Amino acid sequence: MQNTEKRLIARRLSIKLALIALQQPKETGPYPMAPKQDEEITRAKILETIDRLFYRQGIRAVGVDTIVAELGISKKTLYRNFRSKSEMIEAYLRGRFRPLPEDSDKPPAEQILSNFAWLERSLTSKKEYRGCAYLNALAELGDDERESRDLAAHFKESRRLWFRDLLSKLDVDDPDTLATQLSLLVDGAYSGPASKVEGEPHCVEMEYCCSLLRSPLHLRCEREKAEPADHDRERQQCNQEVEAIAEHTLTPGN
Repeated sequence: MQNTEKRLIARRLSIKLALIALQQPKETGPYPMAPKQDEEITRAKILETIDRLFYRQGIRAVGVDTIVAELGISKKTLYRNFRSKSEMIEAYLRGRFRPLPEDSDKPPAEQILSNFAWLERSLTSKKEYRGCAYLNALAELGDDERESRDLAAHFKESRRLWFRDLLSKLDVDDPDTLATQLSLLVDGAYSGPASKVEGEPHCVEMEYCCSLLRSPLHLRCEREKAEPADHDRERQQCNQEVEAIAEHTLTPGN
C-alpha cells in the first residue's frame, strides 16, 4: 500500500512539473537559444540582431518587445545578457567601432589620404547604408542616455585626435583646427552616400582633403627656403607631392 501511495505522489509531482514547464515562454524563431554552456553564442546572436535593428530602424524606434520577437526568445533570456536597453545601446556602439590604423613609417600626409581612400571604398561598397552609426546615435539620444552619447562622441573624437597627431608631424601651425576640418570632411563623407545624385563624383572629400593638406605643406616648404624666388618652385613641388600621394592611395590594390 505504501509503495502505491509513493507512486501516486511521484506521478502527481511529475505532472505538476510538466504543467509548470508548459507555462514557461517558449524560445522559437530564427535564433533558437543555445544551452547555458553556450551563453557566448547566445549573446553573439543577440548582439547581431541588436546591431541590425538599431542601425536599420533607429535606436529609439526599436524596443525590447521588437528585439525578443525578432529573436524568438523570452525577455528573461534577453535581460540575462543585457540588464537594460542602455547596456544594449552601449554594446551596439562598441561593436561598431573600428580601430584606426596603428603608427606607421609612412609620411603623415599619405596616412591621412589613405584613410580617406579607405573610407571612400568602404562607403561605396555598402549595400544597406544608413549613415554613420555614431552621428545617428548623437542625433537620436537625449540626456537620458548621456553615457551612450558620451561613448559615441568619444569614438568620433578618436579619429580627430588621430588626424591631429599626424598633422603635428607636418609642422602645422594649428594641427588641432586642421584636424577638426578633416573630421568634418569625414562627417560629410558619411552623409554623402544617402544624398548623392547619380553620376556625381565620389571623390569630392578626397579633393577637399588634398586642398587642406596643401596649405601646411606650403608653409613647410616656404620655411625651409630663405630665397623668395624659390617659393614658386617649392610650392609646385608640394602640390605634386600631395597629388602623387592621392593618386597612389586611390589606385586599386593600395
